[in-house]
Amino acid sequence: MAHQDERLNSVMKPAGAKLIKATHDISLRPALQVKHKLNSTSTNMRITFLGTGTSVGVPFIGCKCEVCQSTDPHDQRLRASVLIEDETTRIVIDCGPDFRAQALRQDIDHLDAIIITHEHYDHLGGLDDVRPLGSLPIYAERRVLQSIRRNLHYCFGTHHYPGSPQLQLRQVIPNHQIRIGSFSITPLRIMHGHLPIIGYRIGDMAYLTDVKTIPADTLRQLTG
Repeated sequence: MAHQDERLNSVMKPAGAKLIKATHDISLRPALQVKHKLNSTSTNMRITFLGTGTSVGVPFIGCKCEVCQSTDPHDQRLRASVLIEDETTRIVIDCGPDFRAQALRQDIDHLDAIIITHEHYDHLGGLDDVRPLGSLPIYAERRVLQSIRRNLHYCFGTHHYPGSPQLQLRQVIPNHQIRIGSFSITPLRIMHGHLPIIGYRIGDMAYLTDVKTIPADTLRQLTG
């Protein structure tokens, strides 16, 4: 049983520019990095693919297929996540259950924010592991914030459990730009099958994951 990741974990450079696809995260070696200079500013932005695997990771537990039995480090994939940083700002898009391993590998000791694409566990299952990073803004749309609050209930309200993560939940709305440090970020609607999720455009770069279809309005914003 071969596990083919049908999702598109990619960095998209709009306006007809080259599409950079993260085909592997090489989990046993340094993560794949892409350096990109934003056209809109003088900022040099570095993009590190922390993981590019399927929702269950590769190899898949118990699977005896050629890919899962491979010794090629290209076939060792953690759950999808990306680190984006420049000289002053550092953010992560999605925080799955492999975040602890990813953060240790990349020596992540601080973040300005985490932004979430959708509520599936492979994209937010690592939020409990951000507790060493202090009070941390978490950006997502309302439905996803409700899921976080429900699943990590011990982090909120009057019964905040001692030592649990300090999560500052902040809502994003498609097409409404937000500012995090030096990054201007536009949430964009994309479709993960029948589930509406969020992709993010930062300057002339965009990150889309799990995308099945892209609405026409979003395509215009990606190419404009």
